[in-house]
Amino acid sequence: CVCTLPIIQEMDVMCAAVRETQESKRLKPLLEIVLALGNHLNGNTARGGAYGFKLDSLTKVRNSLLACPLHYGVL
Repeated sequence: CVCTLPIIQEMDVMCAAVRETQESKRLKPLLEIVLALGNHLNGNTARGGAYGFKLDSLTKVRNSLLACPLHYGVL
């Protein structure tokens, strides 16, 4: 059916993205650092000690680092 072709193409793209994510050697350590940083910054609050985070948090981390790179020792 022609109407399912776009869905199949989208699924192929999604599967490729999942495969790339699973095979990435650098992504897992980066996500571990982001989680540890978030837990450190949140300390003993209700938000500290998290086991994970929402992916949109990565945008917030990126924007924070770009806003003040000297403060975070990025440069």
